[in-house]
Amino acid sequence: MEHGSFTDNSAATFSLTDEDHTIANAVRFTLNQDPRVTFCGYSIPHPSEARVILEFKPLVIQQERY
Repeated sequence: MEHGSFTDNSAATFSLTDEDHTIANAVRFTLNQDPRVTFCGYSIPHPSEARVILEFKPLVIQQERY
């Protein structure tokens, strides 16, 4: 499920259910290797919940207007 951001349209937050550190750390590592991503991190709200909150922010390139 994707959660929107009202303050920053260039960032995204996803909630992954039935997942844990294994997939979250792999996704975080892979996205951080991409030069188009400026930030990627994750958190687990509670150890007893099988849910991961993944947040990332891509690099925003301003295109010139003529």
